[in-house]
Amino acid sequence: MRALLIGLFGAATLWAMPVSAKADAMCGGSGGMACGEHEYCDLGETGGSDAADRVGVCAPRPSACTREFAPVCGTDGKTYPTACVAHSAGMSVASTGSCEDASREADERTEGQPNDGRMCMQVVSCGIKDGAPKEYPTPCAAEDDGATNVQPKTGGSCPALQ
Repeated sequence: MRALLIGLFGAATLWAMPVSAKADAMCGGSGGMACGEHEYCDLGETGGSDAADRVGVCAPRPSACTREFAPVCGTDGKTYPTACVAHSAGMSVASTGSCEDASREADERTEGQPNDGRMCMQVVSCGIKDGAPKEYPTPCAAEDDGATNVQPKTGGSCPALQ
């Protein structure tokens, strides 16, 4: 893109400004396109959904970053000292904190839960165990404990299910 500026004395000055062919192009997500060589995919805030599912826009890579320490985990699985440093390397931010911290948190969330390919809703449930009603954090937890007549919890305590 070229811009023509008229100076104070009427002289024309030609300025060349490099502009990405993909400026404001959508990137990331499932099937989103990659950004140019001097860009990164700006996914916005890191909270909420998984970085692999988030859609962003291509943004220019920063050329300088401040010297602070606020670690982030890049979408490449590497820890960077700041989001700016990750972006200057062409990476989006997957989560705040180190990648090791993010991995440990994910492990703690699934600790004790079988990874057998089942999809299990995070719904507090009631089931019958040893002839008495018992509350479980998920229907899968109830099934794993051998409970029968598993149902979503609808009130205060688990009712006497038949």
